[in-house]
Amino acid sequence: MLPLQAAAYDPAQAPRYNSPDLYRPNLDGVILRGDSSRGNVSGTSVVPSLGALDGTLARVVAWLSGVSTVADLRGSPRGAYFRAVSTLGFYAAGDGGGASYRFDPTDKTSADNGCTVLVGADGARWKLDWKVSIDLRQCGAKGDDTTDDTARVQAAFSAAAALGAEISVPTVAAGKGFKLTSTVTVSGAPLRVRGSGIDPGNLQGSRGVGSWFHLAHAGVGFLFQNTGYAGANELVGIGTYRDQPAPAAGWAPLAADYDVVLSAAESVVDMTMLNATKGLKVTGNVGMRTWVKRLRGQFMQNALLIERANDKNKIDYVDAWPYWQNTDFVNSYTANNLDTVIMQRVDGLDGGYLFTIFAKSALRYSQLVATGAGTGVASEHSWKAVYADNARTFLTFDAGAQYANLHIGWGTMYQDPYSTGAHYGIENNGAPNVSVAIDDWKANNLRGGAAYMTGAGALLSIGTFHEGQFNRAGTGAPAFVAVNGAQVRIGQYLRANAAQTIYGAGALAGVTGWSAPNGGAPRAGGTGVFATFDVGFLSSTTSATGQFAFPHNVGQTPNDVLLSPSPSCPDARLYYADATTLGVRCSDASGAALANATVSLTYRAGMVGRSLPTSNY
Repeated sequence: MLPLQAAAYDPAQAPRYNSPDLYRPNLDGVILRGDSSRGNVSGTSVVPSLGALDGTLARVVAWLSGVSTVADLRGSPRGAYFRAVSTLGFYAAGDGGGASYRFDPTDKTSADNGCTVLVGADGARWKLDWKVSIDLRQCGAKGDDTTDDTARVQAAFSAAAALGAEISVPTVAAGKGFKLTSTVTVSGAPLRVRGSGIDPGNLQGSRGVGSWFHLAHAGVGFLFQNTGYAGANELVGIGTYRDQPAPAAGWAPLAADYDVVLSAAESVVDMTMLNATKGLKVTGNVGMRTWVKRLRGQFMQNALLIERANDKNKIDYVDAWPYWQNTDFVNSYTANNLDTVIMQRVDGLDGGYLFTIFAKSALRYSQLVATGAGTGVASEHSWKAVYADNARTFLTFDAGAQYANLHIGWGTMYQDPYSTGAHYGIENNGAPNVSVAIDDWKANNLRGGAAYMTGAGALLSIGTFHEGQFNRAGTGAPAFVAVNGAQVRIGQYLRANAAQTIYGAGALAGVTGWSAPNGGAPRAGGTGVFATFDVGFLSSTTSATGQFAFPHNVGQTPNDVLLSPSPSCPDARLYYADATTLGVRCSDASGAALANATVSLTYRAGMVGRSLPTSNY
């Protein structure tokens, strides 16, 4: 018996036999050992092992069986002679669509779906012998960005979902992709779609290599619906792109729907949307979970909309960056139209890092309108970091976003150069009872002010605020405004420019009058409330009664003072306050006055929407 490698002959040079349409080697016998069924053809014993059909062995079996492509497998009767075959390609050898197939003698009725079921000329049903995943090329998709691959991709998705297989999206060359001319739908069962990653290109309209889909239409790209709780859909390592108009004066994007819609479908998403008009939409996920591991791209109107998703939602990373075209034509459009992340009826969100640039808003809390029934509620939200670079607003609440509450660990914004008018970094447009807590926030280059809060029970609480430039529009916009029952509270105020102050028009509840030192002025036509904060460290010598006084820079009598005790002043209490001076009494741990003692402490004084207790005076 010849060694196995000796059988690697060129089929074109082997004698051709008309029946049973096989290439016969110039050998008396070749034996390929394996665990499949055995078929004897003209003295040749063929026992292919599908588990090892690659490289030379695959070529041998394809040669012996006369099967190089899917057309070969369909074209001639082979079910009587072989129980398993392997192709070298779908359309041609080496095109990436090669696969192993098994003959199913019990199946007489299944239709040829061009993917997992092929029907031969003799009626034999050949079933794709997939192990974990199905490559799109094994279903006839080409990925050349010219051929319409819609039907092939849909067949692959449908077959894989039904079988519980995973879809493998191969890497295509730079500038190529699997072209789709209508929506691809997954319904009834979850599906895992995995690519090899994406190179988004050079910011000038080019695309690098990757697992790309070309959405050559204006509808929804991929729709996953009613896939149930049995398992999560996965879209990982793949990318999409649209046929957006070339940038020019007055540019506007293609009027396209979302690239991906998840409707009643638990899902994990890690993908790139190069130039989506609208990116990812999650809706109808009542009791289902959504995990956005990474979503990046240049989005024109919206990157992520979670319309309805109850409980345990997770967003690790959203990156809205001009991957497609970094031009003023496109950037000026997105600066006035892009709401990066929109939240409506969303509970229990664990948010990671959100970055956006040239956006109308980084975060927008809105109203659930899809059901036509009242307002949406977003509750128990937490974001680790939100970075709004060259954005109009950092955070926006629509009037219907009542009772929304969220926490942001760190945030920063720089208002974009494309904005007009006196916009605020944080805008609450009348939503009652919203609650926002930001541990550390910096706002700079603001045409208007830092925050405008209006609505009964609305509260903005900032641990440390880093003041940058505001009122660039010259309209007298205050840095912080709280009206109609809203409140703003700031723990520590760090002034970037001593010549700027924080003040409001009819602002903080329960306080009247205003004062504006350091060159500040009230909003035109308003009674005004000066709401600056003064923070400092001081050292002094107490009187015989343990008291001392020091000047402050609040500009009026503060209604919020915090004194931090120290070893030299274990019990520090405020005994006096006016528009220029604070008085402090120091005692030891037993309450006895520390007379004629050198003491030091830190303090914070400012204005919030409440009055100091008179007992402190």
